[in-house]
Parts: sequence; C-alpha cells; structure tokens
Amino acid sequence: MKIVRSSTDGKVFDLIPEVAARYLQPHAKSTLEVWNFYRQIDAVPRSGTLRVLLGLAVPSPLERRDNWANVNDTQVSTPGAGVLLR
Repeated sequence: MKIVRSSTDGKVFDLIPEVAARYLQPHAKSTLEVWNFYRQIDAVPRSGTLRVLLGLAVPSPLERRDNWANVNDTQVSTPGAGVLLR
C-alpha cells in the first residue's frame, strides 16, 4: 500500500523530514579515530582525536594491581610508537 500511495503521490508517503535531513544533507567528517584490538589503525589525522578502547575480554597490556578499581582518564598529546599523524 505504501508503494502504491508513494507512486500515486509522486513522493515518499511516510517520509519523516527530520530523518531524511539527517541522512541526505552533507555533514562534517568526524575527527575521532577509535583503536581497539580488532581495529588496529596505524594513522590518525593531526587534528583528530584518538580513543583507545581496551576491552575486558581481551588481555590488556595495561593490567592494574587493583583490578581497575581506580580508573582515571589521561590526556595525551602524542600517540605511542607505531601510530602516525597524517
């Protein structure tokens, strides 16, 4: 029924304008790059942000003696070895 109605009207019958605008209008490219054990990127744009995700299911090279009871976010200015800035 929706196809027949849309064909008759010459436009999508149940189009939601807000949803269409979200996907049809151009938007800025994200500057966020995410690294994890399954997506090991090797470069990050110079103006971008690198987020490192260390899951509990994968052995972490950053194990803590307090079993991660105390966790702090740390801002860094340069990536580690093997990550290039583009």
